[in-house]
Amino acid sequence: MAALVTAGTLFVDDDRVLLVHRSGREHEWDIPGGPVLPGRSPAVTASAELYEDLGVDRFVRNLLVVDWVPGPESDEFGFVFDGGRLRAADVRLALGRNGLDRCEWVPLDQLADYVPESFARRLARAVKARADATVLTLEHGETI
Repeated sequence: MAALVTAGTLFVDDDRVLLVHRSGREHEWDIPGGPVLPGRSPAVTASAELYEDLGVDRFVRNLLVVDWVPGPESDEFGFVFDGGRLRAADVRLALGRNGLDRCEWVPLDQLADYVPESFARRLARAVKARADATVLTLEHGETI
């Protein structure tokens, strides 16, 4: 089976990360984003999903992390892009669309309470990559 490729956008405010909540999904908390469709780049996907989820119309450019995660049926490659600055007034949460029902700024040290451990590591590493102005290659959320 082909690998799943996802792309999402990271927003950081001091030591907090913006997560969106999607009801009815296996992992309900996530960053704005989704699966990369055939013929669509990860950056275009992240930008489109950002608009769908939060009503924020901008093209993401700065890649922070590429993370490979093994899976029982297929592996995942997760791309995380820097969303830049986000003001509360910029967000028009698309309630109901894509199962979205709320968003929350979550402190870095509490990410594992919201998302699976490997995804919490991915997000923490993406925050570091953003601060260091670099791109990281990860395997299961760990730097290689």
